[in-house]
Amino acid sequence: MDWATIADIATTVGTFVALAGVITSVVINVRSEQATAMRSEAAARLADANTRRAIEALERIADRIPGAMTISSGNARPKVAWAMRHQEGDLYILENVGDAPAQQTSIESAPGSNLRFEPPAVADVEPGESVTFRAALRLTTSDSALTISWQENGEARQWQYPLPPISRLA
Repeated sequence: MDWATIADIATTVGTFVALAGVITSVVINVRSEQATAMRSEAAARLADANTRRAIEALERIADRIPGAMTISSGNARPKVAWAMRHQEGDLYILENVGDAPAQQTSIESAPGSNLRFEPPAVADVEPGESVTFRAALRLTTSDSALTISWQENGEARQWQYPLPPISRLA
């Protein structure tokens, strides 16, 4: 075998290796773009739902105010209100900051979101009480929103919120 033949074989092998690298790069980029698109779509759905809820709340407030700007006093029913925060590592806290109990409470991640999530065994959450749960984003997580479902005054309710950012204290 002469040097020209060896050079041709090396060039051919190098070309195949480079081609395999290009194909791998294209596949990775396509998957990354799909995951980004899914995350963007999930964020848009969540923003849309939150906007609709804010509009409904403002409309309810406007309905309660007669022609003049007066504020009613003392007739408001107790309500459940939620706050979610990061504690440490992959540990999060969900707290009922309202003044009504949340009955038959459950927490779920979006189907197919690829979020590592360990839901707590929750039944009722009284005002001021909290529950802890574990969740962690993966490189392929498409939606970090959690859905909290509960019964309030005999009515089924839901609240959707993305995982809060991890607090990094120096």
